[in-house]
Order: sequence, then C-alpha cells, then structure tokens
Amino acid sequence: MRPFGEKHSHELGNVPGFLVYCRYMKSREFFNADNTPEDPELQKEREREAGEKIAREEKIPEMEAWLDQVDFDVLEDMFEEDIRKTAISPEKVNVLRRDRMRNMNGNIIGGYIVPTNEILLGYKKIKIIAKYAGIDAYLEFLETLIHEENHAVSKTRCWNLQGESGAPVLSQSGYAKTGFDDKKEPGFFERAGKVFELFNEGVTEKRARKMFREYLRRTGRGDADKVKRFEQYIDINHPYNRATQVTEALTRRLAAANGITEEAAEGAIMRGYYEGEDLLRKDFQEWFQEMLPPGFIDKLRVADDNDMKVLLKELEQMPFKKAA
Repeated sequence: MRPFGEKHSHELGNVPGFLVYCRYMKSREFFNADNTPEDPELQKEREREAGEKIAREEKIPEMEAWLDQVDFDVLEDMFEEDIRKTAISPEKVNVLRRDRMRNMNGNIIGGYIVPTNEILLGYKKIKIIAKYAGIDAYLEFLETLIHEENHAVSKTRCWNLQGESGAPVLSQSGYAKTGFDDKKEPGFFERAGKVFELFNEGVTEKRARKMFREYLRRTGRGDADKVKRFEQYIDINHPYNRATQVTEALTRRLAAANGITEEAAEGAIMRGYYEGEDLLRKDFQEWFQEMLPPGFIDKLRVADDNDMKVLLKELEQMPFKKAA
C-alpha cells in the first residue's frame, strides 16, 4: 500500500506510506458532467468576469491600505518552497493577488470561491472582531488572507459548472469534498453533503499560522506586542482551534507510528492537501487501521466541532503500534 504517493525509486525515512516522488502540480481542474475535461476557455471567461466585477466594486480605503501592505511576492515564494518540500514541482502556484480580493459584507471573515477563483475578505466583520477582542485589525486581516490563500493553492476540482443551477454538482478543495457520494465513483452525481470539511479547515489553519509567523519574519513587519496579543487571542478563540489540534495530534501519531519526524509527517499531510488525496481510498483505510483508533477516519469524515473534541481525546489516549 502506498498512501500519499505513487511507487518511486526512493522513500522518505523507510516509510512505505510517505513516498517522495516528483510530479507537476496542477492546482485547478474542471470537468463536464460526463467527467471529461472542461474547455479551459470557459474557466478563463468565469475568472475574467469575476475580475471585472471586483474592479467595478466600490473600494474601502482602509482595506485598500491593508492590501497595499501585503507583499504577495513573499507569499508566493513561501508557497513554492512549501510545495517543493513535499516533492511536487508546482506548475503554477495559484497565489491570488489583490485584483482577486473582494470585500464581503455580512457575518463573514473570509472565504475562497473555487469556480471564480477569488478571495472574500469581510472588512466589517474583521473590524468588529478586532475592536471587541482588543487585537490589531490588520493582523486579523492578514492571517485571514493567508488562510484563504492556502485554500486557493490547495488542489481544487469542480464538475458540471455549466449545469442549470450555475453551481458545481461536485467540488473539491484540498481534502474537503462537497456533493460527493463517497460510496460511488466521482462520475456519479448525487448530492451527499460535505465530507472532511472541518479536518480540511484544521490543516489549512495550521499551515496558515505557520506561514503568518514566517511572513512577518521575512518582511520584518508587525509590532511584536501586537503580534503576541493577536496570537494569544487566536490560540483561544479561533473557530478552527479544535480541528487544528486534531491535525497536530494526527501529525504526531503518524510520525511516531512510522518512526519519522513530525516535519516529515506534516509534509505528507500537506502533499495530500496539495494533490487532493482521497482519504477514503481502500489502501488508506487499511493503512490507517494500523495506527489510528477504530473508525477514526469515518468519524473524521463528517465531524463537527464537538466530534473533534472526542477524536482529539482518542488520538491522545489510545496506544498505537508501528505501521507495517
């Protein structure tokens, strides 16, 4: 069995499940209802129309000033380095620039829209949170932007965007899938809700926090006291904290069970995130059974925040044996 990889001439640490192999990464893929590749011109047109809409929208001066401060070249360099560490050669890293950033009113902090390839940033909500929590609004904005950039860079797939509803019948972002019946082949279109959604957010947020700190180090920006206060706040209050803790605990268990470093285990998880691996694949299931609590992946598939609390306890308390 070879989860997170294909057969290759060398391995990472002597662990069959975490193989190192070089391949080109294509972040975004789109398909027709019959599972054939969509005409790439259709995708270009969708993104062009979204870009024109963003350009026409009324701008918020403070948010524009925040965007002026973001060094997107540094972000792109960081993503390319991270992806190459997982032994993938990025064909084109989908780091979005300010012309793909759109303010969104309402009760939203941030979001990534797969079909139109744009990032939503909730200026009003960010300001409210910053004022209430006594944190720097720009840091909240920046960490949110980096979180959503991670979604944009992860593997995304959509099926049947030309359907009557205008929405994809099936979609994938990283590990998360929406509209998939996981008991049938991807070409079978039956809406079945969302799977691995919260786990995917945990992987995303864990990486976003690491990149946030590294970005501030590389750019030399950010008041030390404000950064400390902000990180203390998100460590306690971020809505994806439990999912992030499960991701960290899973990383530790995979590392210990396979006799590799946590950095190597994290790299394998990120490789799956960048390539859109299917955690329900049979060889994954067999492999996970050797080192995870019974039924863990099935529970993780549909877990909400309360479920994550239970799964975290299981990961931390259950003894394990090394994977074969």
